Amino acid sequence: MNITANAITTIARQTIFRVTSLALMDPRSTTASGHDTTNRSELADQTLQQAAGAAAELLRGDRLCETELGPGERPLDQLDPSMVFERLPSSSDVLNAEYERTFGLLVGGSCPLHETEYLDERFTSQKSQSLADVAGYYRAFGLKPSPQQQERPDHVALELEFMATLAGLERQAAATDSEDQLADRCREAQRSFLATHLCWWLPAFTRLLEREHPDSFYTAVARLLSALMPAVRARFGIGAFHEVARPRAGSDDESCSACPLTA
Repeated sequence: MNITANAITTIARQTIFRVTSLALMDPRSTTASGHDTTNRSELADQTLQQAAGAAAELLRGDRLCETELGPGERPLDQLDPSMVFERLPSSSDVLNAEYERTFGLLVGGSCPLHETEYLDERFTSQKSQSLADVAGYYRAFGLKPSPQQQERPDHVALELEFMATLAGLERQAAATDSEDQLADRCREAQRSFLATHLCWWLPAFTRLLEREHPDSFYTAVARLLSALMPAVRARFGIGAFHEVARPRAGSDDESCSACPLTA
């Protein structure tokens, strides 16, 4: 019974990570599946939308997902993907225009999509070390960048997709008695990747999106992510991060009151 309940929760986690990854992928890139399709068409799929709704409902009812919230995080009862689908732009061209309007054409910007853009610029060696560490996680599970995917490994969509992939591998391994060790390895990798990479900077990213681009499609994605992160933190026993990360692009201003992340 416990194994079945854990497997269902893992599927739910995998589904929401998949949705957020698709939503934050550059619309000009091909999808991770390698098919001749777009992230918009995958997000518009009714089967995925229904699965995401059921996954969110399951996680909202999981008491193990309840935890203390850190800055920029939302409570579990706000974990709802419906607004993401309701605000999904009407075509891939419209989605691409909104992506460019929100994130710009360069790596930097008001809401950087890359983890290392939130590292303190005074410690430049951290960027290369962090990039190498993220790539190392991917390689450890046999994952290599697609030839069609030109993003850096620390792009938010790739990090979220990696979490979805690990959850899928965990579920498959747990279903086979002889693969218990692999299931444990997948769970530990999820816990470690969350603690080392996603948890410390995603709240800052989602908070910036909400403040810089209110009422947009990407704000809906930000709200879903900001409710998802504390839920998965709780599942893996990771405490809240109380220090607010800031993108390097905004580090020139010494005044906290001028920072868009200041409440």
